[in-house]
Amino acid sequence: MTSSFFRSSILLAGLLCLVHGSAFAASEDSKAKGDRLLLEQKPEAALREYEKALEAHPDSTAVLFNMAIAFYSEGKIQEAISALEKAAALNPGDVEAGYNLGCLWLEMGDIAKAELLFKEAALHCPEDSEFYPRLADGLGLIEELKETNPSAQDLLSLVSKHGFPARNV
Repeated sequence: MTSSFFRSSILLAGLLCLVHGSAFAASEDSKAKGDRLLLEQKPEAALREYEKALEAHPDSTAVLFNMAIAFYSEGKIQEAISALEKAAALNPGDVEAGYNLGCLWLEMGDIAKAELLFKEAALHCPEDSEFYPRLADGLGLIEELKETNPSAQDLLSLVSKHGFPARNV
């Protein structure tokens, strides 16, 4: 039931990533095509283009991040997590990646892992960042989840109350 929340949050934040420029010329066309296809809601085709872009630049965090969005759009959460983990490994302390990973793990039901990722991201997050309140909301939701054993109805109520973190993947 929270999937629609996460999906819209991830896609919204992910679209912000599409605007980030890339520093590679040879695979820029593939990344640009992938971005366009993703915006056209054609994630499978976008993934093919991102694969081409990664062949030329396997350390492109922008491509890995957008791949995560495409995987998530396809309902492939584990693959989205894998792509984001690769991006995070290439750029340790990346608040956006940590936040998005926390949201994905929360959606997968791993509250402990989500909490760890939110806390770690918060260590690197300036208070004036757009992610600071999202991280606080995520941690607030986790605290309430740890205090209760919510039914589906209770979970929806908690998510509504916190306006849960607007996802970036």
